[in-house]
Amino acid sequence: MKKILFIVLTSVALISTGCEGLLEEEVYGQPTAEEMLSDPENVAKVVGQAYAEVKWLHDHWGYWGITTISSDECVNPIRVPGNDWSDDGYWKGFNDHSWTANDLSFEFVWQYSNTGAVLCNKIISQLEGIKETLDPQIFAQFSAELKVLRTYYYYTLFDAFGRIPYLDNYSSASVPQLEPWEVWNKLITCLEEEAPNLPIV
Repeated sequence: MKKILFIVLTSVALISTGCEGLLEEEVYGQPTAEEMLSDPENVAKVVGQAYAEVKWLHDHWGYWGITTISSDECVNPIRVPGNDWSDDGYWKGFNDHSWTANDLSFEFVWQYSNTGAVLCNKIISQLEGIKETLDPQIFAQFSAELKVLRTYYYYTLFDAFGRIPYLDNYSSASVPQLEPWEVWNKLITCLEEEAPNLPIV
């Protein structure tokens, strides 16, 4: 009995002292954007985040879907037996041009394109905050890359909707929708100004 009591008390003592310091966490893998950008080698990694929404735009539920399935370029077949890929006739509506403004694909394009454009503006703002620590050519190259990518996001919005909000800085301000010709002029101007700063690969 004494042996069992000794083992139990020893176990309790080990358990209670063995947990000291376990709640003091040291984080190694979650640097802030400012910490990342303090090392010029990491700038490309931060800039790379801006491409995150492109994968969704090129999905059949995104920009690729609404522009190709609604044209003669693509038809979404229904697999038989069953109704695989039918989605309750959703894609047939694009093929025969009977979609509505409430269709989910339009919401996705609006969300992904705007999110991508805002992310480009955010990273441009972060780069401008450390501009003096970067090589001027590197800054110009990454800034141009982000502005051209932002132009792509805005182009998908423009092509899908015509009148869109356009913001070329990082702000939470409400932006009025511009007329299509105003958007087009901004897209062309940005490309003409920034193309010379892009690297030739």
